Amino acid sequence: MIIENMPENEYHAHDSISKTGLWTLYKKTPYHFYYGEKKETNAMRFGSAAHTAVLEPIKFETRYVRGADNRRGNQWKDICAEAEAQGKTALTYEEYDDALRLCDVVQKHALIQKITAGQTLVEHSAFWEDDGVNVRCRPDLVSPSLKIMADLKSTTDAS
Repeated sequence: MIIENMPENEYHAHDSISKTGLWTLYKKTPYHFYYGEKKETNAMRFGSAAHTAVLEPIKFETRYVRGADNRRGNQWKDICAEAEAQGKTALTYEEYDDALRLCDVVQKHALIQKITAGQTLVEHSAFWEDDGVNVRCRPDLVSPSLKIMADLKSTTDAS
């Protein structure tokens, strides 16, 4: 296995297959795998914000702005346009505060403290070959000394 530090867009452009790609092939069709649109949802934006807050807290304020209390109306559109002009993503008050609260809770957890006490790799890409198929994954956190790869998930329904 090779672990590399690379930008996310390079990882997604790599010619190997990921779990998401395999899942798309299984649940949908090869057409969806090759040509399907990938739309970012509010939940996905919050997940990215939560990842940044927990795993790269120093970068959180450089990537996200605390917007309005909801996404309705021209106020939200204006906030999004201003955030985008700054290279940032707008979150609702609740999402912004929830991401920071999640960071506080996770950082207090004993296992997380143990994992992050040593050298950790955040958002690195891993590549390997399995039965002639080039495979990739991008774990949120890798602790080489503990031989742990971890993925942070944020969800409203754990089922």
